[in-house]
Amino acid sequence: MPMGYVLPEQAHLALLQLRDHLRLLARLTEPAVVSGDEEIPVSPEALAQCFERMARDLDGVLAATTWPHRRAG
Repeated sequence: MPMGYVLPEQAHLALLQLRDHLRLLARLTEPAVVSGDEEIPVSPEALAQCFERMARDLDGVLAATTWPHRRAG
């Protein structure tokens, strides 16, 4: 029987959303020369709020993740 962490579906979806948010932030903060788009100003306060939100979401994922106990057998 394989052993590993158990990640509930809702926590997995939260991780997928976090990944997408990180990609969006990366795109928003890259120089316009790289992306070819107009620069969008992102304030340090807005970034701080995004990172705080992601940290809270990660806390939720970690809290939902469990390590199954090995069954005697």
